Amino acid sequence: MHDPETLWRHLSSARTRGPVIVSPDHPVDLAVAGAVPLVSPATVARLDLAGSDDLLMAGLHQKWRNRLRHAQGQNLRVTRQNMPDDPRHWLLHAETAQQRRRGYRNWPPALTIAWTRANRSGAKLFTAFAGKEVVAGLLVLRHGTGGTYHIGHTTVRGRQMSAQTLLLWSAMIWLRRTGAETLDLGIINTEDAPGLARFKLGTGAVPHRLGGTWAWWPPVTPLLGRVARLDKRLMQGLWTAN
Repeated sequence: MHDPETLWRHLSSARTRGPVIVSPDHPVDLAVAGAVPLVSPATVARLDLAGSDDLLMAGLHQKWRNRLRHAQGQNLRVTRQNMPDDPRHWLLHAETAQQRRRGYRNWPPALTIAWTRANRSGAKLFTAFAGKEVVAGLLVLRHGTGGTYHIGHTTVRGRQMSAQTLLLWSAMIWLRRTGAETLDLGIINTEDAPGLARFKLGTGAVPHRLGGTWAWWPPVTPLLGRVARLDKRLMQGLWTAN
């Protein structure tokens, strides 16, 4: 919702006794509704999946397209299946290790497994094999009118073969053919992870600024409103961006 007054009326009519955490999809000033900013806005990469496979191919950046062609010439075998209900699955283990190594946070494995249990056909695992060796894995979450790039991991050999590029392309085609309109490729950080940002944007995705995270609690709305006005610097430029 772009209109804070509309969101305020919606929140006011909700029956809740506890605080409400709001994360708008677009920039919006919720301080006028007495909400307090908790996390500054992030920027994600979003890919429009409308059109045909040829249009998706045409939207790829040249270097990304070259890596895809390289991968397609490596005799890789790609499989697609529902994510197994296994907390010890190799992709979850690899993701946990990668988070520690690179210093970022993602869903804990238990939450990923809980989501897949509730959405059996919506959690799709794409795997690339070089012979019998697994060289890359990609987990995509299908929901509503779109999908989300959730976890990706590639081995050293897989990177040499551009395997993750082939998996993401396979996921893009599958999502489009199942009626998905957009693919959320997650947060882009050009300062701390420029390579990953280029990989995501190379698909033809565009940066999309979110609305940050806010807290709202009716019993203390007047106090929160005063705090919000003092803390607007955290959301500076939020309601003029995008």
